[in-house]
Amino acid sequence: MEDDKRVAIRKLEELLTVVRWHQGAQKAYRSEGDTAGVELCDGLLKLDYARIREHCAEHGLKRPYDVPSEDAE
Repeated sequence: MEDDKRVAIRKLEELLTVVRWHQGAQKAYRSEGDTAGVELCDGLLKLDYARIREHCAEHGLKRPYDVPSEDAE
């Protein structure tokens, strides 16, 4: 059971890494004035956050503070 929790935490860390990558890309697109790129990243981040919320709920993990609730999106 503890190994399952460790695997779940490791997966959560991977999902958060993807979020940080998409946030960095969004920032770069914003600085370039690329609105299509910013919108793409907005959509990807919404999907990322949904996956994280689902993963946390499925494995009994606390949702990270910087992942908005579904209502906040």
